[in-house]
Amino acid sequence: MSLARYSRYGFRYFPVVDDWIQYISYQSASDLFSRWFIGGGLYATRPLAGLMDLYVWGKIGLSMSFFIISFVYGLSCYLFLQVFRRHNIRAGLGFVIVYMLLPINIEGTLWLSASTRIVVSLFLISLSLCFVNHSFLFWLFNLLSLFFYEQTAVLSLALSLYFTYKKQIRIIPIINSLIFALYYAAFSRMGQFGYRSDFAMPSIDFFKDFIEGFINKHSELIANGFVNGLGQLSFVMIVLVMLVGIIIPLTLKDNKGSSGLLLGIFLFAIPFTPYLVVVQPLSFRAFVPALVGLGLIVDGIIMSHSVKKAFAMILIPVFLIVGVSEIGDYRRVSIMDKAAARQIIDSGAKTFKRQECLTKTNTMYMQHITNVTESDWAMTGCIRAITRNPDYPMLICEE
Repeated sequence: MSLARYSRYGFRYFPVVDDWIQYISYQSASDLFSRWFIGGGLYATRPLAGLMDLYVWGKIGLSMSFFIISFVYGLSCYLFLQVFRRHNIRAGLGFVIVYMLLPINIEGTLWLSASTRIVVSLFLISLSLCFVNHSFLFWLFNLLSLFFYEQTAVLSLALSLYFTYKKQIRIIPIINSLIFALYYAAFSRMGQFGYRSDFAMPSIDFFKDFIEGFINKHSELIANGFVNGLGQLSFVMIVLVMLVGIIIPLTLKDNKGSSGLLLGIFLFAIPFTPYLVVVQPLSFRAFVPALVGLGLIVDGIIMSHSVKKAFAMILIPVFLIVGVSEIGDYRRVSIMDKAAARQIIDSGAKTFKRQECLTKTNTMYMQHITNVTESDWAMTGCIRAITRNPDYPMLICEE
């Protein structure tokens, strides 16, 4: 399903916003560790994600990184299924469709600046749960999963405690979480990303943002993405979409386990807890960790596999087409960003006019596919990436 959704342009990746900085501009410097990991404050929060930006994703190229991330996301889905089934929790077609294809996950699984944190962490979580009977491997993968993204860290703790509560190793996730908490307490307010740890009192605004993102903007994304995506399908893509929409529902079976509805509700809610105490806007990518729980909810509510198959044959093609449309939007925005940056480079301009979006996309929501013309740091990062000059002077963004 990952291959069908994102293969429209042959798995060629088109960088936007932070991508220019994290995977191209950083590589222009020879002293990656001292200049960027330490000097740039990448060590302060999500340190393993920062290290992988410098020494993995930035080295192997954006398109290869995109392909690997897409593959790893599919693998994490398979591993979650195995874990739930091993513990007699019903998980099947509903879980797969929600986790893999629900369009709200595209920002967090396609955009490398987000997916390299969220997807890698989800894979490590699923992998750790496969080794709950092997103390060292469980400890290792569980610990690693915590240092990529705050929401997945909370999800990792919840899942690991649930699946080890009757085992001797239940102390392991507690110890790992203490290590994580101590690390963030010591370093998270340092460097340029310290604002991510600013605390706030719980506010009703979170729930308003939740409704706006999950219901209103998500619906807009699906409707516009489906209509726009239809015009981007080649004959091969049409055949591929239809085949996936038929083969998956006919071949994927539900296990006969107990309903995971209550567990699903808990796992859907728990990844949002950081937003209740930390000053951060809700975004589409914030919903990706919660899809583990939402998938269990769907499988828990819709008991009939026949009903799920009928829904799947409709939803899978629709969701795949939205994905095709979204990658088309990323491509168009990336091309426009590069053109805008080239114009500034050629003219030698020191300023530019702020424009959040230079083209219409399927939906406007927070940072969903914005142009580099949105800010001084984004445009400067793009130019530094294109020129391969990490010392290119900071531009001034005029309103």
